[in-house]
Amino acid sequence: MIALAASLGYPGCTITEFDPMTCMDPCDSPVNGEDFIGLWRLNVPISTAIFEATCESPCDVQLRRWGNTQLECVIGRHKPAHTVALLGYAP
Repeated sequence: MIALAASLGYPGCTITEFDPMTCMDPCDSPVNGEDFIGLWRLNVPISTAIFEATCESPCDVQLRRWGNTQLECVIGRHKPAHTVALLGYAP
């Protein structure tokens, strides 16, 4: 998924996998339940996916937004079928 994102112009992505907490995890681990099985997040650097309104933007455009419909669609199509993919945009 990282290589796929990079091929679409989003270099520097990482993946975070979420698993349910077990008794073997450290005490400060997130208490994730069974709903977290198969959940993972593609972390996209926000510098590659942030859009800001300008003086030339229409009045009804959001002042700031992030995300990329194309990237989200491609990741959704290529992710393993038994998983749930989230996309996170962060610095």
